Amino acid sequence: MECKFCKTENVDESVFCKKCGKRLDGKKVCPACRKLVDDDAVFCNHCGKRLDGKTICTACGNAYEGSFCPKCGHQERTAKTRATAQNGEITVPNSGVWKNILGTIGTSFALFGVVVSLIFVFLIGFGASVSGSVDSTEIGNLGINASESTMLYTYFGKVYENIRLALDELNSMAGQGTFYSFVPSAMIITAVIGTVVSAGVLVAVTVLSILSIIKLSRKLVGKEVKNAEQFAVTTYVIYALGASLLLALNYVSAKINSSSSANASANMNALIGVGFSEATIAGLTLGAIGIGVCVACKIACMGTQLKDARTLVNVILTVAAIALVAVIAGLISQSVYSLQYFAKEQYYSESVNLTLSTGAWLQIWAQSLGQSDEAWDTEFFLIIIVLAAQIALVAVSIVAILMKLKALVKGGKSSQLGVSIPLAVISVVLLVISVVAAKEPAALLAQSDQSLKLTFTSAIVAVVFAMLNLGVSIAKTVLLKTNAKPQVQITEPTATVTE
Repeated sequence: MECKFCKTENVDESVFCKKCGKRLDGKKVCPACRKLVDDDAVFCNHCGKRLDGKTICTACGNAYEGSFCPKCGHQERTAKTRATAQNGEITVPNSGVWKNILGTIGTSFALFGVVVSLIFVFLIGFGASVSGSVDSTEIGNLGINASESTMLYTYFGKVYENIRLALDELNSMAGQGTFYSFVPSAMIITAVIGTVVSAGVLVAVTVLSILSIIKLSRKLVGKEVKNAEQFAVTTYVIYALGASLLLALNYVSAKINSSSSANASANMNALIGVGFSEATIAGLTLGAIGIGVCVACKIACMGTQLKDARTLVNVILTVAAIALVAVIAGLISQSVYSLQYFAKEQYYSESVNLTLSTGAWLQIWAQSLGQSDEAWDTEFFLIIIVLAAQIALVAVSIVAILMKLKALVKGGKSSQLGVSIPLAVISVVLLVISVVAAKEPAALLAQSDQSLKLTFTSAIVAVVFAMLNLGVSIAKTVLLKTNAKPQVQITEPTATVTE
C-alpha cells in the first residue's frame, strides 16, 4: 500500500505510514471527539469542532488564535475545548461528551416523533361529544350525528355517499315545495377540500416518515447524516397541518342552557361538540413531545454559545414567535365565528353559545338560505371566501412554525420576515371578510324575540398575535443587523529597550 503523502510502500495491513507516520487512508483524528475525519477537513463532521484548535468569533465569525479577534476586536469569554497529549495518547475534556449524549437523546426523540406521526396520521378523526341533559332535536339542528365519527378515510368515499343520500332527500323535499338551493354546493365544497387535504397529508407524511426514519437511524449508529432532525420536524408539522385543516371543516361547539317553569322536562344544560378524536389528540401530543425534546436538546447543545447575549435573545425570540403562531393556528383551525343568542318568553328561556368552524357554518347557513325566498348568491360566495382565508391562515401558520423550528434545529439566525408579513396580512383579510360575510346571516338568524350577538373573537385574537409575531420578526431583523460590528483596529504595544 502506497502512502499518498510520501509515496512510500507499506504492507497492505498497515494503518500508518512507516516513514512519515500519517494515516494511509488519508484520515486524521479529531482532538475533541477522537473520531476519524478527512485530512483536508477544517471542522469535525461529528462534533463540529475546529480541527486546528482556532476560536470562532461569535461576533463576526472569523477564525483566530489568541484572546482577541484580530478582525473585530471581540474577546471570547468562554473557555475553548482543549486536547492535551500525555504519554502519546490524546486526552479530551468532558465538555464534548454531554453534547454527544444530548445529540443522541434529541435524535432518538425525533425518531419517536416521526414514528408517532406515521402511525397516527392514519387515525386522524373527529367525534361528537355530548355532556349534560340535552334534547336530541337540538343535536340534530346543529348537524351533529352523536353516534357517528368522521375519519380521514371518510373523505375517500363515505362522504360522497352521504351527499348522494342528502341530495335524494332534498329532491323529495323540493317536490313538497321546500328547496335548498345552496346545500348541495356547501356539501360538495367541504367534501372536495377534505379529500384533497386527506390525500395530501397521507402521501406527504408517509414519504417524509420513511426518509426521516432512514436518516435518523443512520445518524444513531454513527453515520454522517445531514438535516436528519429537520426532516423529522417537517414530518410532524405536515401531520399537524393536515389534522388542523380537517378540523377547520368539522369543528362545532355549543353550550345550551334552557329552563321552563311550565315543563321541567324542557330544562337543558348541555355542552355539545365535534372535535378531534382521542386517537388524534394522543398522536398530536406524543408527536409534539418527541419533536419538542429534540429541539430542546439542539438548543442545549449550543452550550456556551448561549452566553452570548445576542444568541440567547435570538433563541428566546424564536421560541416566543413559535408560541404566538401556535395560538393562531389553534384558534383559527377551530372557528372564526361565535354566535350567542338569548330567547325569553313568559314561561321559557334559552341561551346558546355556538362556536363553529367555517365549514360547519357554511352548511348551516346554506340550509338557512334555502328556506328564504330571496337569492343570497353574494353572501354564500363571501362565506366560501372566508373558508378559503381560514384554510390559508392555518396553512401559513403551520409553515411559519415549521420554519422557526427548523431554524432552532439548525442553530441558524433568520428573522422569518418572509412568512411573518403574509401571516399578518392574511389574518387582517380574514377578519375583514368575516365581518362583511356575517352581516346578512346575523340579520336572517335573528328573531324578534331573541337577542343575538355575533362575535369574531378568534379572528381578532389571530390579528393581534400575528402583529406581535411580526414585531418579533422585526426585532430579530434589527438584532441580526447589529451583529455586524465595525472593525476595530488593534495596536500592539511596543516596548522601549534602554541600553
